Amino acid sequence: MSIAEQWQKLLKEGGYEHHSKDFQDCQKLKKFSRLWQRIFQITKINPIVLQKSRKVFEVGCGGGKHLASLALNGWQCVGIDCSKEVLERAANFIKEISQICRQNISIELIFGDFLAYQPKREEKFDLVYQVGVLEHFLDTDERLLALKKMFEITKPGGYVISIVPSGIHPLRVKMKKENLGGYNIPEIDYTPELISQELKNCGGKEIQIFGHNIFSHLLLKRNKFYLIKRFIYLFWQAIPLVWLTQGFALKKAGTLIGIAKK
Repeated sequence: MSIAEQWQKLLKEGGYEHHSKDFQDCQKLKKFSRLWQRIFQITKINPIVLQKSRKVFEVGCGGGKHLASLALNGWQCVGIDCSKEVLERAANFIKEISQICRQNISIELIFGDFLAYQPKREEKFDLVYQVGVLEHFLDTDERLLALKKMFEITKPGGYVISIVPSGIHPLRVKMKKENLGGYNIPEIDYTPELISQELKNCGGKEIQIFGHNIFSHLLLKRNKFYLIKRFIYLFWQAIPLVWLTQGFALKKAGTLIGIAKK
């Protein structure tokens, strides 16, 4: 069974379903998360787009939450996913936030397997990214094919961003064994070196790897110490990455982020 078929089966009945109830939700969604703030800081991209001149493509867009945030800030967005059902949830979410935020946002949703995706020759994007997708391609050739396609649809000078669970986290084995990270689909263990090498092999330049969600494992299980653990987690998120050694930040991070320029 292919990766696309595994996701189709898993997401048929539910998953990645987001809702927006009121204008306060709209404002929260419009404010970029720490993840995107760091990405824009490193790439030096101005995230606020006034005339929809910037285009972004998400591989494996799921329920569309990342794209919604970008679209509310003026980006012209395209997302692809292999699950029809999850795209229906994404379309409903987009409709909700368009009505609540009173903003006609631009998000095109494509149904299909990205490995078989045939992009329009003239269509190029300023930013192409994936969140938690590539690690599920156990076959190296398939991963590299996906990355090459991501670079193919990126404008010269644009960025490809790969966001994956950290394979060097001290609790990685336990997290995988107990399925603490989410959906139970096999994953490879990504290291900073592997991300960097794959991005380089596919044409990436000026490659940077950094850790995100330091000590995120503290929030994986709720117990009587959860509030204390949450305080510790939030404390570490408030510390600027420049204050930490790169080795410490990478090893304690739950997520690794690779950024490459085309």
